[in-house]
Amino acid sequence: MLSSSFFVHMLSCLFYLVPIMNHDAQHNLWVLETKLQPNCSMGMVYFGVFSLVQSHFWGLGETSVRVKNHMEEFVLTIVMIVGRIWSLIIIATMLRGFTISSLSESKYEQYLLQLRTFICHKNLPKEMEERLLEFYEYKYQREFFNEKAIISALSHYLKEELNLFKAKSVISKVHLFKCFPRSMIAEIISKCKILVFMNNDFVTKRGDLMDHVYFISTGTVAVFNEDRCEMIHLTDGDEIGIRSVTSFYDVYFTYTYVSIETTEMYTIPTKDLR
Repeated sequence: MLSSSFFVHMLSCLFYLVPIMNHDAQHNLWVLETKLQPNCSMGMVYFGVFSLVQSHFWGLGETSVRVKNHMEEFVLTIVMIVGRIWSLIIIATMLRGFTISSLSESKYEQYLLQLRTFICHKNLPKEMEERLLEFYEYKYQREFFNEKAIISALSHYLKEELNLFKAKSVISKVHLFKCFPRSMIAEIISKCKILVFMNNDFVTKRGDLMDHVYFISTGTVAVFNEDRCEMIHLTDGDEIGIRSVTSFYDVYFTYTYVSIETTEMYTIPTKDLR
């Protein structure tokens, strides 16, 4: 919108100044025919010229007073040509955006159809079907793109910057990261794997080896003791299994962790944090 207004502004100045600069072409000027000059202020003259040029730029028609000056007619011809080209550029840009969006949605629908066929072929129960569809929708947000192919084409620096940007939410919430320099955080994030747990999924069970650390990015995890009593809830920025980092012996979980809503976590092997 600003670019279009700038084009019209520049062409309006051109329409007004070109005939004036040519002393042989100052008869029958549009601003004189409309009595904008010398009766009106310069602001009103500019507004009148801007309206005239804009109507020709977008092909909206002519004003009540026709242009008679040959130099002004020539400038308006340029205005109309530039306007048509600019309109085509805008239309092409919009169509390109719609095409890309439709393509990603179409890909998503294709893979969703494959998933439904897989569910039907395996004769999975209704509850499992709903969980798979919910997971797929959360992961791809109704649009599909080849993330691995896109990222593999990036330089090491861009990959690092992209990883940090994607993880900015968990980085800002995890207290442990506030003690580390940016370079160390980037190295940790590069070794992390993103996991998505649906409602009632087990993150880890009591007695499991504590060989990974989990950082909650979004969601809520309930903690249960050995009597299956719900103790507390862990939310964005909380860690699971951080105790294993400071231990030189095998450590086992003493509680069971269950996601109670769709939860996204960053997980990293304990050995990579030592």
